[in-house]
Amino acid sequence: MRRLWIYFCLTLLFSGGCSQKAPQGKSIAESGTAEPVLVDSSDIVPYFKYYVKRYTEMWEEGTFVRSVVDDVGRKLMYLAESYPDSRYADDALFLAGKLYLDMGDYDRAKSFFEEIVDRYPRGTVSPLSNKSGYSFHIAPLAHLLIAQIYQYYLEDIPMAYWEYSRIHKKYAHFIEEYYLLNDTTGHVLAEAQLNMGELSASLFGVKSAIENYQRTVLRYSGFTWENGSGVKFDYGIHALERMYQMSMRNSIAADWALIFFNEMLRQQIYSSVHTTILYYRGLIEYERKQYKKAVATFKELIYSFPVESDNDVIASMKALEVLKEIEVMKLEYLKAETENLPEQVARTIVKGKENELLQVEALLFLGRLYFEQGKTTDALDALGTIFRRYPYMMALSGKEAVLDAASIVKELGSPEEYTAFLQKNIFYIPEKYGAKGFLRKEIKAYGS
Repeated sequence: MRRLWIYFCLTLLFSGGCSQKAPQGKSIAESGTAEPVLVDSSDIVPYFKYYVKRYTEMWEEGTFVRSVVDDVGRKLMYLAESYPDSRYADDALFLAGKLYLDMGDYDRAKSFFEEIVDRYPRGTVSPLSNKSGYSFHIAPLAHLLIAQIYQYYLEDIPMAYWEYSRIHKKYAHFIEEYYLLNDTTGHVLAEAQLNMGELSASLFGVKSAIENYQRTVLRYSGFTWENGSGVKFDYGIHALERMYQMSMRNSIAADWALIFFNEMLRQQIYSSVHTTILYYRGLIEYERKQYKKAVATFKELIYSFPVESDNDVIASMKALEVLKEIEVMKLEYLKAETENLPEQVARTIVKGKENELLQVEALLFLGRLYFEQGKTTDALDALGTIFRRYPYMMALSGKEAVLDAASIVKELGSPEEYTAFLQKNIFYIPEKYGAKGFLRKEIKAYGS
């Protein structure tokens, strides 16, 4: 899992352009655009813009030829050396470093990033350096790339950890700042802390790793990483997932995870990650066969805390699924607590004034549950409620909730029940939604 995650991050962060199609039309060289000459300071802007464009073309094509990279790298170095006080000097060094990084010359890339860290600790990225015109401090990102080069390419884990720890000491005052790298946005301090968790198990043991993940949760929950394709995660939520994954290694790791989960619950009352912490604590209790504790934790998660985010909804629905598994066991000592508990909890959610997404997901849960129990009428009524009350809602799946409801009936009901269900409920979907046209085709296909 960890190797897949590293490969996924590197593919998006460092090599994103390789998967893109080459741009249509001619390159700068082919189009006959004259290469600018840097004679004095008045030439800096057109000179810099020209080489930004050269780099962008190479990145979009995913092609980095040594002779071309060396030529562009020399021109960028010339700008930085000739006009070290220019606001474009640090940008030129960063662009040169990124060129060599993309090409795979990691030692050369690292030397450029180290020069930025040493010479321009408070320098900012020029808006001319990216399509969005976004400006941020350049040294923290250069330092992050140094640490990642040590971690992923040079495989020097102690040095990588040391560089990540230095990032926190040097750039804590930039805590609100996001970076933009090609099509990826992220947060330097959050990534550094998360990666310290990834590295510290092999260096200092499980406790240190879980402690670093805990710091990520406490400091950086709500900060997000996102790429140009819409892939996105919350650093705090991801750190909690990693803490849970470590708990599966052995009982000692699970003990430490529970200790840190409980400590965070005391510190993070009504925080954005509170429900997720409770979910993972309950999951560890469940896997340890501490079913009574797990039931109490999941009930606390669902009943005691407000549902404000999609992560809260996800945690609540996962908790319901585990409660269903515990109920199916029919444990005698838990019979009074668990009998029909998932159904009761889901119906309470639907009747209450909760988050609408949570209500929709609870109705989908009830629909599946009733079909499994052979209560077809109840299942159709629960799923039909989505059509009547939430015809406009998107489900967690990313599709219209009515389509998810219809797919459950199609999968678990008979063709006749599916057709009758659609004919009864399609009226509630507004004409402007594409789901209505799709379901009309379904009625025609299954009704014939």
